[in-house]
Amino acid sequence: MQWEILACRAAQAAGVPYTLGTMAICSIEYVAEAVDKPFWFQLYVMKDRGFVRSLVERAAAARCSALVLTVDLPVLGQRHADIKNGLSVPPSLTVRNLLDIATKPGWAWRMLTAKR
Repeated sequence: MQWEILACRAAQAAGVPYTLGTMAICSIEYVAEAVDKPFWFQLYVMKDRGFVRSLVERAAAARCSALVLTVDLPVLGQRHADIKNGLSVPPSLTVRNLLDIATKPGWAWRMLTAKR
């Protein structure tokens, strides 16, 4: 069980809204299948409008009851650890990323065998 699902269930049991983040490990659809009530979806505005549109459509199809639009910065923050690790949205495979994944076979297997 992924932590986003557990967090969503806990929030719903406590009667507070849960917001699934854009960068969550679990997909919108996977969380929606695993919980009883609608949840909110947090959306970062990105340059790729087609990608953003598909996220909004997926959130609507998953019955998310609110869209939390993050507008804190006009550009993505410069997160030095993410830059160092080659993190990008959408993700890209590089030699460095592949080597990093190869050193974490357990994590890689869990990600590859997850529903979504």
